Amino acid sequence: PYALFGVAMGWALASKINTAPLVVLLPGAALISYLKLNSEQREHLASTYLRNLVIAGILCLLTFRIFQPYAFTGPTFFHVIPSQKWIDTMEDLAAQSGGDVDFPPALQWARRPIWFSGQNMIVWGLGLPLGLLSVAGFLWMGRRVFIKGEWHKHALLWGWTGVYFVWQSTLLSRTMRYQLLIYPTLAIIAAWAVF
Repeated sequence: PYALFGVAMGWALASKINTAPLVVLLPGAALISYLKLNSEQREHLASTYLRNLVIAGILCLLTFRIFQPYAFTGPTFFHVIPSQKWIDTMEDLAAQSGGDVDFPPALQWARRPIWFSGQNMIVWGLGLPLGLLSVAGFLWMGRRVFIKGEWHKHALLWGWTGVYFVWQSTLLSRTMRYQLLIYPTLAIIAAWAVF
């Protein structure tokens, strides 16, 4: 699973660099799994967890190198110095979507309320039935994490969804398409609420 996560994460990064925050999920899952072990198991398996995380990281970087060659100077595969042109392009795109430059298409997002993307996700992105169920499930799961103490079961899914949603909701471009990385987790939370 660690190796598969590394490869899949490399593919995701090569396709859309905005998926980079997903990298924290594997160490987060490993930490939660590690904390559930008793002290003897922790001592015995600590190096295994670390080794697996390093393997996942190497596979992620290798996959990114293969599937996003424009991010590197080249001309051969082993030239892994980042391309300044690619870095400049990423900085320009970040400035355009962040409101740091006068970019006319971004003006439509000025003065949108913080709940704008969430409201649009519930009504249009997920649809009212799934949207309302996912919000109810999210609140219920949060209760289970903080009040019932079931953090080890739900913290990763709940935390990722909440933190990513708040982060994207506070940026200038408060569009529901930037919330795309939590649509699957909201669907899982809604299914969890049903069952």
